[in-house]
Amino acid sequence: MRTLGALAILVLSVAGSGCAPKPEPVATDARGEVTVPVGQSFRLGYGKEAMLAGGNLRIRFDTVSEDSRCPGGKIQCVWAGNARVVLQLSAGGQPAARDTVSLSLEPRTVTYDGYLIHLDDLQPAPTSEEHPRPESYVATLTVTRRGG
Repeated sequence: MRTLGALAILVLSVAGSGCAPKPEPVATDARGEVTVPVGQSFRLGYGKEAMLAGGNLRIRFDTVSEDSRCPGGKIQCVWAGNARVVLQLSAGGQPAARDTVSLSLEPRTVTYDGYLIHLDDLQPAPTSEEHPRPESYVATLTVTRRGG
């Protein structure tokens, strides 16, 4: 009986370990700018701006320059497609820059002022019925220190 109880606990712990929820990205304030920590993913709405906590890096989601991802639904695609997001980056005395980061193809990460900016996700994905309107897009990004 004791072995059966131990086996049940082992099975439940193994089964539950794959179901642990992923940490939610930091949500942006719909009214404006949000401050985000280094190393934690965050969502940034189309046309919105985020500032890095403890620094002066600002990231603005300017536009989606490509969204060729395979539409969900009943369509089968030869390849998954790609999405490209244009970001406006600025920091302190540095000149502002516009850079493009991709979801599936290179460059998946851009570098600016000692930071790496990675595009983790772009929602919503296209469907077979419609392509998302620009203002509905939300990019999930992660900013890390370069070399660390």
